[in-house]
Amino acid sequence: FFFVHDILGGHPPTKGSMATTFADTRVENFNFESTWRKVRKSKSNETQTEQREYEEEAVQTVVSLFQTTETSDNEAQTQHFTPSIEMAFKIGDQWIYGDPKKVLQPPAPVDRNDSNEDSIQEDMPVIDQEMLDFLDKVGPDLISQLDLNFKSSAFDDYNVNWEDEATSVSTVHTLMPSKPCDAGLQVTAISWNSNGSVVGVAYGRIDIVGWCYQKGYVCTWNILRGECNPAKPDVCIEVDNFVMSLAFHPDEPALLCGGTYNGEVCVWNTALEEDNLVAESHASLNSNVIQHSDPIHKVMWAANKREQKVRYVIISVSGDGKILLWNLNNSLSSPVGGYEVSNQKGGSMGVTCVNILHSIQGGMSVKKEPPSLESTVLVGTEAGQVYKTRIKPAQIMEGASAKSTQVRISLADPVTFKYEPHHGPVQELHCSPFHRNLFLTCSSDGSVKIFNANEYGATHSVIPSASVDSYLYDAEWSPVRPFVFAAVSKDSNLYIYDLDDQPSGRIKPVCTMQAGTEGCPVLTLAFNPIQQEFLATGDAMGQVRIWRLSHALSTVSKHEAPVLSAKKPETKNKMWLKYTGLVL
Repeated sequence: FFFVHDILGGHPPTKGSMATTFADTRVENFNFESTWRKVRKSKSNETQTEQREYEEEAVQTVVSLFQTTETSDNEAQTQHFTPSIEMAFKIGDQWIYGDPKKVLQPPAPVDRNDSNEDSIQEDMPVIDQEMLDFLDKVGPDLISQLDLNFKSSAFDDYNVNWEDEATSVSTVHTLMPSKPCDAGLQVTAISWNSNGSVVGVAYGRIDIVGWCYQKGYVCTWNILRGECNPAKPDVCIEVDNFVMSLAFHPDEPALLCGGTYNGEVCVWNTALEEDNLVAESHASLNSNVIQHSDPIHKVMWAANKREQKVRYVIISVSGDGKILLWNLNNSLSSPVGGYEVSNQKGGSMGVTCVNILHSIQGGMSVKKEPPSLESTVLVGTEAGQVYKTRIKPAQIMEGASAKSTQVRISLADPVTFKYEPHHGPVQELHCSPFHRNLFLTCSSDGSVKIFNANEYGATHSVIPSASVDSYLYDAEWSPVRPFVFAAVSKDSNLYIYDLDDQPSGRIKPVCTMQAGTEGCPVLTLAFNPIQQEFLATGDAMGQVRIWRLSHALSTVSKHEAPVLSAKKPETKNKMWLKYTGLVL
């Protein structure tokens, strides 16, 4: 700016003068050859042109002090400018260029019926006096608040990670309660409560045989509290034997169900400081009493929609091959329904896991409902088999309303369809919350299989590691991202997969983290369905890690959004095939 004024023979306004008049001087046009633009060659077509005339107007900013026009010649494209010199005056600490009478004049009345929008814009004032008055009024308070923010230490320990990877995972908490850890117990199950603030952890061991006389524990932490103590849980429940499975109630955040090594089903109310045991089934040596005789590998809550008021039953599965259903109406004194999975020779086949396909109609606005007995129940077995079963709600209704201590149950085989088996015990089976026919299984053979519930063979088979220690203990779909799932293994790793990020066609983990303490096996994991950035893992040394997922892993992707919004199953299936290769 000063360089141009020196050329024109003028001087910029000084601090002691409110306005300075610049002398008009006629000079020849200045041609500056461009140092960065490429030379543009043009060929004259001998057309007749006429010279354009420009009218210079007063402008407010220094940047617009000179009007410029672009022209081109045979040599290079250059810029020519013609100076427009105006008055300069000062308002407060700001220099304004132009005619003061025009700049500060009050706004002219505008005819709202005038259809000429250009004329309305030209009549608008450059500076609004009301805005200046407003800034004068709020300025001191704004500056005072900025000073307070500058002196605050609230963000002293906050470091911005400008290079945060899209699939990064970080540890938020490492929970290690003294009683279970001192007793050498392992984390056998993890569950989040219905509002996502509390994590429940079951403690036992998976490497013992025979009857268990050692105590087990159930501990809970509220991880959203600032005073979360890793060594001291908010609730610590002592149980007579190992707790092998755990599940919070879908609606009641303090109601927690567990299955024990000796075959008992327990329900606790963690909101009660004393006597928090709500109901408990009792083991019996009487063979005529229907109960579990082996460790309960999995418990889950299921809705029974045929009741006038939505009521939940508890499903438990065990190594004795039984699938039993329980209801709090009779305080778990006896099951209200039951089935038994049999092998080809008629003997019982140990059941290791159970889950229910979600009844999804489509659309992002549809509220996710808890699994219902109206849908299809799937189970995995110790022999590596995966079965589709059918539970009859009518039978459960009759038993669920009974007040007697015993309900007559015929343990029929519920299997209706068999899927491609694993080469080892099925450790976990989990149904997608976003598709009614999609589920996955993981096994000790080191593989994760993704199934279409209507097809025998697996759609995809994923092997995280070729190591002999690639034994997989748990796997689960993300509750927020339809294309994401995770698995944990004996080699101490947490694997996170994104089916939407597989450019080569071969499914590889987008994130691999060592989640076990000192390289010990990781036995269980659980996504948080409400606080969607959290994921919990538990290992064989009794420690639980709470992981914070990156924004990319906890937020719906651009390809998943149309899948979720699709209302027709045909449209949804085409999108799954397009983005993931899954035939559903």
